[in-house]
Order: sequence, then C-alpha cells, then structure tokens
Amino acid sequence: MNPDEDQSAKEMSMSVITRSMDRNKPVNLDNDETNISLFEAHSVINLGIKSALCVPLLTESKVLGAVYLDRRNSEQSFNEADLKFLMSFSRQIVQGMDISQEISTLEGKLIDEANLRFEDLRKNFQCDEIIGNSKKLFEILKIAFKISATNASVVILGENGTGKELIAQAIHKNSRRADKPFVAINCSAIPKDLLESELFGYESGAFTGANKTKEGKFELASGGTIFLDEIGEMSVNLQAKLLRVLQTQEIERLGSVKTKKIDVRVLSATNRDLQGAIKSGDFREDLYYRLKVVELTMPPLREREEDIDVLSRFFLKKHAQGENILEISEEALFILEEYDWPGNIRELENVILRGIVLAKDDVIQPDELPEELHQKTEDMPSIGIGNSLADAELEFRRMYVLRTLRQAGSKAEAAKELGINRTHFYRILAQLGID
Repeated sequence: MNPDEDQSAKEMSMSVITRSMDRNKPVNLDNDETNISLFEAHSVINLGIKSALCVPLLTESKVLGAVYLDRRNSEQSFNEADLKFLMSFSRQIVQGMDISQEISTLEGKLIDEANLRFEDLRKNFQCDEIIGNSKKLFEILKIAFKISATNASVVILGENGTGKELIAQAIHKNSRRADKPFVAINCSAIPKDLLESELFGYESGAFTGANKTKEGKFELASGGTIFLDEIGEMSVNLQAKLLRVLQTQEIERLGSVKTKKIDVRVLSATNRDLQGAIKSGDFREDLYYRLKVVELTMPPLREREEDIDVLSRFFLKKHAQGENILEISEEALFILEEYDWPGNIRELENVILRGIVLAKDDVIQPDELPEELHQKTEDMPSIGIGNSLADAELEFRRMYVLRTLRQAGSKAEAAKELGINRTHFYRILAQLGID
C-alpha cells in the first residue's frame, strides 16, 4: 500500500490493538472465537480488514505497546506460524527497549556528567584493575558503567595489550551476574577443529578420544558471562553455529541430539577490522550485529600519554622485589611518554620489569631502558631540528606543565609553582590538550 496514494494505509484497527493490550495476550482475528465481535468493529469494516495479528509488548511491570499487522481485501489469512514469528519479533523489540530504558535510568546516576570526576565514577563502577586517569579512558569507563547493569552484548575493539579482557571483567563484575561465572576463551589460541567442542561441549564417544562427557564454555558460563576473545579468528562455519546459539539461547553438545537451555551474556573482543572482514566474507554480518548491541574501542597507550606515569608506578609496585619499591627518574619517564608503544600496556609492563631487574640503585635511569625507546627520543620530531619555533615552544610548554603537575600533585599547587592564577592555568591546560 502506498500511503501517498491511499491515506488508509496509515490507519489500523484500534479495536484489535486494544483487545490485545487489555488482555495482555496476542490476538489472531481469524482463529479466536472471542474475536467474532471484532469483525463488526467499525475500523475492521471501514478498512476492509480480512485478517489481523496483534502482539502486546510486555515487560515484567507494564505494557510498552504492541506490534500490529493486517491484510486488507485479501482472502489469505495469517496462520499460527505467522503469529509465532510476530511473537518472537516482539520479544526482540522488548529486549531492545528494556536495554534502552535501563541505560536511560543509569544515566540519571551520572548527574552533571561534564563535572563528574574520575573518583566519583570509580566509586560507582568497580574497576580497580584498570589503571589511569586520562580523558579517553574516562569516556570508555563511563560507557561501560552505563551498560554493565544491562544484558546487552558488547564488542570490544582495540589493539593487542590495550586491556580488552580487563574491561570485559569490569562489565561482568558490575552486572547483576557478578555472583555467577565469568568464563573467558581465546578463539585464536585453540585449533579451529577443536573450538566447537570447547564452546559447546561433547558427549562420550562423540569422536576419537572423547572418553567422557564434557561441558562446554557456554554451559560453564550459564547464568553469568562468556568472553569470546579474538572472535574475528573464528571460522565462518562455527560462526553460523554461534549465531544459532545466540538466537535460541540453546546449545547442543557434539554427539548429542538434545538441546539445553542456557542463560549467558556474551562479551567479545577482537583486534581485527570486522567491517573489513564482513566485506571479504570472513565474518558473518548477521553475527556481527547480534554481538554488537554496544561497541567499545579501547584506546592505544600512545593516546593515553597522561596515564604512562601512573601505570609505570603501578607496575613498579606490582613487581617490587620484597618491600623495596623502585622509583623512575624524570628523564626515563620522559622517554616512556615519547615512545609509541606498539605493544601497548603489556609492552610497558615488560619494560618496567626489565628496568627493575637491571636497575643499579633505587631509581630506574634512561640507560636501563631498551634501546628502541631511546631511538624514538633521539629522532623526536616534535622538538627536534626542522620544526618551527612555535611548535617547539608549544611542545616544551606541554612537557614542562606536565612535569610540574606531576611533582605538585594538584592543579592548585602547580599553578602556584608556575606563578599564575588557577583560572589562567586551566586555560593553559585546555590550550595544551592536557586533561
């Protein structure tokens, strides 16, 4: 029906919709004897409705609306299969609306987000293992906080070593499933022909060597959360089976003909470009959108320069030998902050561990850092020869202000040491891009 040519295309039978919503039950105009009176409703007669379906959108507390279909001037009726499809479709809508409502409710906790401090967020969102105070990390944690209490599936993107599993654990820890299992599996670390049995389990005798029944990761995670790391490495055939599990919330062990209901929240992660993998046929588009209700991208360490200091001190404490916790010199810290960190936080931890082992005294010096870190500093384009004087001055101001902030411990003290008032100091921080 073309609504531009026929205005009745925009109309529907409110009698059918009201009947469904009042009773909190689906209505099939053809099959229910109690619906005989509906055929006499003015809307049904005037619109020429021959067949209609309506399913209420029900939550635990209220009716959110309804999904309505009708056929006009046609003798073909809707059947029970049509009704079952519409009911399944309605459940998907309710789930999406529930998640949206939960997120909106949680946003109320973030009063005046522009002025929300990291400390306030961390009081409400348990994530002690995630170290840092940078703006980019703050934005990621805000989103994770909002979605943790929902059942939304999440795809976490990011380079290796950026902390994808840590954010997944934090989402689980702050969810209603926190007292249930968190089960992680690396899809790239298990041979492709064994991954299916690891995920879904197997019965005794299912294949050579299967001497006893084994539960899969999905069964072990039932009631809780499963984290599928490196999801982009999963074979296309197994992707189809995973999609079916997500759609039906049922698993079938290898060698079994019985299905088993599960209740699992799925978090997944990858360092691959999934959109590119979809175009090349290496990843199913329908699975991608099933997994990606929410997408988080963990920033690389080179975009979190402000966090290198606090991360370095955290690793110095973590790997301290006995009670003696080493320090790191300002010169060495400057080298760390100028490096690109292709291995991200994992690489930084290894560098700090190496520094602890090689340190001649209680302070790690530049010569105790790997050679590749020095190369970046020596060739540093930001302050090196060839840059404009304005660029060199800007970079020096940024470096000097950062060091002053670090030593002072607060913005007020740093402003005092620099001999300027706080309002002027905040303006300088904004100009230099220091969060």
